[in-house]
Amino acid sequence: MKKCVLFILSVVLVTVGLAQPANDNCTGATTIQQNGTCITGTTASATDGWTNLVGCQSPTGNHNDVWYTFVSTGTTANIVVTAGTMTGNVEVVLVDGSCAGGFVLDGSSCGASPLNATFNGLLVGTTYYFTVSNPPPASSNGTFTVCLTTSTPALSSAQNCNNAAIICNSSSYSVASSTAGYGTQEVNTTNSCWANGGERQSKWFKFTIGCSGVLNFAVNPAVITDDYDWAIWDITGDPTGCTTKGNSIACNWAACTGSTGLSSCPASEPGVKNCNTVIVG
Repeated sequence: MKKCVLFILSVVLVTVGLAQPANDNCTGATTIQQNGTCITGTTASATDGWTNLVGCQSPTGNHNDVWYTFVSTGTTANIVVTAGTMTGNVEVVLVDGSCAGGFVLDGSSCGASPLNATFNGLLVGTTYYFTVSNPPPASSNGTFTVCLTTSTPALSSAQNCNNAAIICNSSSYSVASSTAGYGTQEVNTTNSCWANGGERQSKWFKFTIGCSGVLNFAVNPAVITDDYDWAIWDITGDPTGCTTKGNSIACNWAACTGSTGLSSCPASEPGVKNCNTVIVG
């Protein structure tokens, strides 16, 4: 008599959730090379690391992001993000600061893949972070590649105090946009009212006072939402080298867009706001 042995096969369905990316948070930011080498990343199962919307991010929902960091070796950064399975716009937010102490926004870029974002005015030796994200819904999250290249463009005229542009009269002076960043870093927290960051996309001007009176000038951005800072030094004792210019005699450093400067009738300047000018001495 044959015996039948019955086996019971128990099939257990296990649902495994995707783990969060290792660089989901600032403290786990991936160090990225600055030579254009591309690495893969993903926003799948990531969380939104920003408390509020930042830069050009679309104004709805959570923007799941991943973090990258580098110590800049140049004054210009070019970041290229190419979507794999990630859909919708690509969002890149660049900041400097620290995970514990907070950040200052240096710029953002949002658009279709491949996104080619250029950020100027970086400070060599400064640690930067940037996030890569895409807008909701979560189903749009996925893979991408990201590449970073930093460089320092050649020095252009008037980027330093000792090759400043000469102002001869009260006529308006137009300045074209530039990607050259700065030459020598000459503005700091000890010789001006600037709190941090130093020069970014700087332009120097020099003039000689021809008579006594009140100095007025206005910086009127071509793009009214741009924020300009400025400082004035008396270099009478060192008119060419700019090496002993000392402390600024007036300056402005504030997160304030639109016109700024020293004006006897500030209300008449386009887009004027109270930009907290500091007069020293």
